[in-house]
Amino acid sequence: GHSTSEMSSFAYSSFTSKIHHEDPDIRQMALYDLHTELQKDSFVLDDTNQKAVVPAVLGCLDDTSTEVQGIAVKCLSPLVKKIKELQVEKLVTMLGEKCLKESKKEKRDIASTAMKTMVAEIPGDFSSAVRKLTTPLVNGIDQCKDDSIKLEVLDVLNDVVKRFGAVVSDDHEKLQHILLQELGSRSTSMRKKAIVCLASLCVYTTDALFNNVVKTLLDGIEGHSGEELRKYIQCCSAVSRTAGQRLGKFMERIVPLLVKHINSIEGTESDEEDEVRENIIQAFESFILRCPGQVAQFFPGIISVCKNLLQWDPNYDYDEFDDMEEDEDEEMDEDLIDDEELDQDEEDGVSWKVRKASAKCLSAIIMTRADMLETIYTSMCCTADSTLPERFKEREESVKLDIFKTFEHLLQATKIVHSASGKDDRMLMSGTFRMHMERRPEAKYLLEVRDKIVKGISKCLKDKSAKIKIGCFSILQELAVLLGKELDPHISIFVGAIRDALVEKSGSSTLKTEVLVFLRLLLVTSESGDSFKSHLDTLLKPVFQCVNDRYYKIIAEALRVCGEMVAVVNRLPEEESRRKTKELFDCVFSRLSAQDIDQDVKESAIITVGKILKQSGGKLSAEDNHKSQTLLLSLLKNEMSRLITIKTLSVIRKVDIDPATLNACLVELAGFLRKSNRPLRQAALTTLKDLVVCQGSKVDTNLYTKVMEELAPLLSDQDLHLSYLALELCTAILSNYPNAVDQMRLLVYPKVANLLRSQLLQGHALEAVLSLFEALFQHSPTEYKSQIGEVMKMVFTAKDGAAPSADQVASKHVINSGAQVVARLCTNAGQADRDYTVKMFCDGLSNENEQELIFNLTCLGEIGRQEDLSRLSNLVPRMRAHFDSSSEETKSVASSALGRVSAGNPQLYLPQILSDITTNQQQRYLMLRCLKELIAVAAQAQAQAQAQPHSLVPFIPQVLPLLFEHSESTEEGIRNVVAECVGKLALMDPKNVLPQLKQHTSAGVNASKRATIITALKYTITESKQQIDSYLQQDLPQFLLPSLKKEEPVKIRRAAVLLLTSAAHNKPELVRAQLKTYMDDLYAETPLDKSLIREVNLGPFKHKVDDGLELRKSAYECMDILLDNTSATSLLEYLADYDTFITHVQLGLKDENQDIRMLAHLMVSKLTKIPNATVSLMSALESITDLMSSTITKKLKSNPVQQEKDRHEDLLKSCLRAVESVAQNVKGASDNMKFGEFYNKTIKGDKDLKEMLEKIQKESEKGEDDR
Repeated sequence: GHSTSEMSSFAYSSFTSKIHHEDPDIRQMALYDLHTELQKDSFVLDDTNQKAVVPAVLGCLDDTSTEVQGIAVKCLSPLVKKIKELQVEKLVTMLGEKCLKESKKEKRDIASTAMKTMVAEIPGDFSSAVRKLTTPLVNGIDQCKDDSIKLEVLDVLNDVVKRFGAVVSDDHEKLQHILLQELGSRSTSMRKKAIVCLASLCVYTTDALFNNVVKTLLDGIEGHSGEELRKYIQCCSAVSRTAGQRLGKFMERIVPLLVKHINSIEGTESDEEDEVRENIIQAFESFILRCPGQVAQFFPGIISVCKNLLQWDPNYDYDEFDDMEEDEDEEMDEDLIDDEELDQDEEDGVSWKVRKASAKCLSAIIMTRADMLETIYTSMCCTADSTLPERFKEREESVKLDIFKTFEHLLQATKIVHSASGKDDRMLMSGTFRMHMERRPEAKYLLEVRDKIVKGISKCLKDKSAKIKIGCFSILQELAVLLGKELDPHISIFVGAIRDALVEKSGSSTLKTEVLVFLRLLLVTSESGDSFKSHLDTLLKPVFQCVNDRYYKIIAEALRVCGEMVAVVNRLPEEESRRKTKELFDCVFSRLSAQDIDQDVKESAIITVGKILKQSGGKLSAEDNHKSQTLLLSLLKNEMSRLITIKTLSVIRKVDIDPATLNACLVELAGFLRKSNRPLRQAALTTLKDLVVCQGSKVDTNLYTKVMEELAPLLSDQDLHLSYLALELCTAILSNYPNAVDQMRLLVYPKVANLLRSQLLQGHALEAVLSLFEALFQHSPTEYKSQIGEVMKMVFTAKDGAAPSADQVASKHVINSGAQVVARLCTNAGQADRDYTVKMFCDGLSNENEQELIFNLTCLGEIGRQEDLSRLSNLVPRMRAHFDSSSEETKSVASSALGRVSAGNPQLYLPQILSDITTNQQQRYLMLRCLKELIAVAAQAQAQAQAQPHSLVPFIPQVLPLLFEHSESTEEGIRNVVAECVGKLALMDPKNVLPQLKQHTSAGVNASKRATIITALKYTITESKQQIDSYLQQDLPQFLLPSLKKEEPVKIRRAAVLLLTSAAHNKPELVRAQLKTYMDDLYAETPLDKSLIREVNLGPFKHKVDDGLELRKSAYECMDILLDNTSATSLLEYLADYDTFITHVQLGLKDENQDIRMLAHLMVSKLTKIPNATVSLMSALESITDLMSSTITKKLKSNPVQQEKDRHEDLLKSCLRAVESVAQNVKGASDNMKFGEFYNKTIKGDKDLKEMLEKIQKESEKGEDDR
């Protein structure tokens, strides 16, 4: 653009002359040019020009030409942003005068429109100008007698209050006084305007002013009737919609008043009373959404009011309607009904609004309070009372759709989805979603009224309106998911409706998509598929028609339906099955062969072809098989379709794939291992393994070298999951083609050696390393002794085979991994080799080099775990000798290794261990650790042997008393080891051990002992299923409930909280029944307990120690686990009380401990992603904002050390993450004045914070992409 000076010379000389020109067209052009300039960012108005332009534009507001006036108003919105606050003040003062004093209505209209434009556009920090605008208007209407002026000014003031309520606090009292007076105005429009303004104002006023309004309204409701009463109710309803959460403390008085009034007018027919009904129910809905906690006690009353008014339709007799339905002559019926409706419309009134409000209010209860499900079902959706499904006969379309919505919400609330992807089609596609969904117990009521529901819906399906039909199918989808095969008897009812909707020529595309989704869900959930066999002829054609539709969403859904049809077609008699499989295949194949189709369509078609080949490939001709495999190969080469094709090749791994195609696919797959895209490499590795395992005999063996070359670079501890997949592939290659061993030693072996030396190797990846070593040595010509030598060398050399530097010793972790490899090789070797190995390590027990000694001990422990080494008479004494070592490390390894060796023969070794624990105080801790290892090995072996009791079990009665004796030891180390021993023994023999544990935790038992036993129980809760689970179902509450009580010592409470956390995380079903009580106890631990803080004298100064900190932190950690998206989400969903949860998160947000504050930030982030928590979050948003704001704005004390700076930065980052999460995920947060100010001003207005926030935003975008 021009430089500023050029532009101003351009603009102003001509602007000034044109704007005063007598020709209105020229004046209009001048303003038009100005408007264009003002739009540009580069355009700047200096002071002199501001003084010229502002009055000129103002003058044009009075212009004789309305076009000029219009454009002048338009200029204001960009102009306000370009001029100084002083000029804005002049503008608003002059416009304000016009609004109040101008006698001509047209001119006033222009002035108030201009004012409203100003209010919308004034920069947020021009608070002085905002006050200069507001105060004169408030004072003006106080004196004003003219209602039409007042109405216009109130309109402007309402805008001001909505945007700048907090800024104009000085005017609140006067404005509120005026508005409350205007409630008494004779003019209806005046009263309505006053109510709207008052509602906006109530968001910002002080508590004293707000309480004054509430008192006025409630006294008004109590003391009036008729028209007067209605306005107070209207006003109360309006305030509840804007400032509902502030009304919480008045619920006790408000709700009974409103319920009483609505019952007192029962049956009275008039439009006025219907408006009151609507207002009251809307107020209820606001209370439910804004202050759910305080309104909860009134739910039964509110539900019963809504249920009754859901049926309030005084001008219409539904019975006639029902009888006529039965009539045969349907055409005639429809005419009759249409005539009836015409008569009705004139006298219909507004009762439909009442029904609509009732449906919405019920929806609000269902969506926010899962704990009310039982009440909702028993009062309107069960055998005794089926009001809700009966209301499907509602005649007003918009109300009917709301009733459908309510019912749909009820269905959604009746299922618990165990997965972050509730509506994810991918999950539904595979049919696995049955695993991720469970029904709440209330579903039993649905089954009671199933037939009624189906009948009601099938009537609605005859409706002409597409919206109604879409609503029906939306409900049917939820029913299919919830009821599954229980819908089978009704399938024939739906088949006709499905066909009609799909074949309709000009039908709504949304309707077709919904119908196809329903059909797919029905196919997935009906399990047997038999119920569909007879309907295939009706359904296949319409579905094929949809596959050839023009709209991509319809095509994709239809293809998914075809995928689910495969199984049904397979159940037909042979000949027919073959014919229909061919039809299915041709339809899907031709769609897939089409060029440039939509991505979703392409993916659905590929998946469906995969399903056909996998389930029915045998029924297709050789030619069809061949051409589909060739097509998959070409799709594999296309970047858009490759990922889904890789996964599909894995699905058809057992199909007979033509060797040439197979090898071409393998070449492509091997090439993908180089790509940077991780999901692509991951899928390629999995599919390569599947194909090698299932089709190995056809693979061209030269390809294996290429595959190994490509996968070798992936073997690294930087990505253990990919390494694990690559190792599995190597093992698969060896078992299919043992001759690959030399190439593998060359290409892969050095990388595996590096993995073995990694500190990070563990879990699946470690298991895969062990299996690969086993396979390598099985097929390798080298002899056993040198193999063991190789492994030992690996452990004791540095990465990449370099010799270790003097100070670099093999870490404990690497020694453990190496010992596991040795043990795996040894166990698979012959007897002579095994004896040689054990003797070698046994002789090595006198080794001077500590590293090598530790390796020898660890190897003996690993081998002893798998076979009984008692034939070596001197082994145990030689291991035992190292208990006297001067090195702690050696002592510790010796005790673990001895425990593992002893597990091979408990009856021989156990008596000695027990007697040592009793008599040898010096080495008691080491002997207990030895016992712990023995028990751990035994427990693991028993778990793997599937319920075959281990040879240790008969000795448990001897071991337990000794453990109980040491469970109250003064040494914490001993108590911890004892706890693990006791827990693992309970796992092995729950029936006999648990009763004893109950005895030892009963009242009056030593506190340390009880804490130890509670800790022991933590070891009984594992991720996998155990026989103890059924015992814990009954017994866990007996341990937890008493131990969580406030009067217990801190160590017992902390042990109990940790036990609860572990149970909630691994076996949520164990804590579900008592969850409410547990949560109350957990919440009781969240505030700071002053009585646990003690002062310690450190010479010159005193230091405070908080003995309750660890317990408090554990309580927050437990709350955090409960939010995680494991199956534990459902725990809080069962409880359905996010309000209380959030109250305690808020305590965490201001806790003086930084870790707790960071946990609380994390919980806020998680809560924003839980749909059912958003309402509660919104009602607590302001106080959460205050707490986060004080964390963000608190400065570090002067001269902090680096560590303090880092910790402070971590705290700020965790807080900003929570803020960003609220901003992104909570609808309505950004409209909240306080939060918006905090986000946009406090944070974005600070350079450092803004930078941090931008980094966080980038991180979260990247996170989304990675998924």
